[in-house]
Amino acid sequence: MIREQGQVVATGSDRCRVRIQRHGACSGCDIRRGCGIGLLASAVPGRTAEITCQTGLALRPGQRVEVGIPEQGLVSGAAVVYLLPVLALLVAALLGSPWGDAIAVPAAGTGFVIGLVAARALARRMSDRGAYRPTVLGNWPAQGDSRNE
Repeated sequence: MIREQGQVVATGSDRCRVRIQRHGACSGCDIRRGCGIGLLASAVPGRTAEITCQTGLALRPGQRVEVGIPEQGLVSGAAVVYLLPVLALLVAALLGSPWGDAIAVPAAGTGFVIGLVAARALARRMSDRGAYRPTVLGNWPAQGDSRNE
């Protein structure tokens, strides 16, 4: 389970919106000072994202919570979103290559677009089944607030 801490923004019946601070892998990397990605990450601090989570807890806006997503869901979601369009591009380019570059290049572009559409449809289907739906695992008490424990 991949875990992240966030703050409740809004609540509903069995769901809530949680704002989380985006973190890169740069904080754990030894070469972050010499890396262009590390420099970009430090130049744009404070990036946040809001996600909708399932919960069975009684939460209120402003409360700190721990959010989790299954590792398998994250890996399969990333594979769908990143690999499917690239594989569709390669297959379409190979299918168009016997007729030369004038056909292979547009075929590759068409394959990529088809892969993007297919990835979006598959990701929605996986999301509807709850394959990578984040859930609230518990709440984090604010400093000096014993009611949340």
